[in-house]
Amino acid sequence: MGIIGPIALFSLFGVLLLMAVFHALIVQGQRELDRLADTNEIARIDNDRLRLEVAEAEAPERIVEAARSFGMVDAPEVVYLSPDFAESASE
Repeated sequence: MGIIGPIALFSLFGVLLLMAVFHALIVQGQRELDRLADTNEIARIDNDRLRLEVAEAEAPERIVEAARSFGMVDAPEVVYLSPDFAESASE
């Protein structure tokens, strides 16, 4: 019985030490996940802001306003052009 006590105590100490190491690894991994989640959220917000900027830049009203500021005027008549597929196929 004299040798079982120290072996049991040493085994218990070893198990507790391993549990502490695993817990530290879990905490470290969770910290990294939290950091990545924060980075992802910042990137999502930036992406949303950039999409809004693109939508505002592509708005027809803004394009017409920019064209008028460069001195362009409205056409008196709108003419639609379409490619003639029969001529381009024979060439």
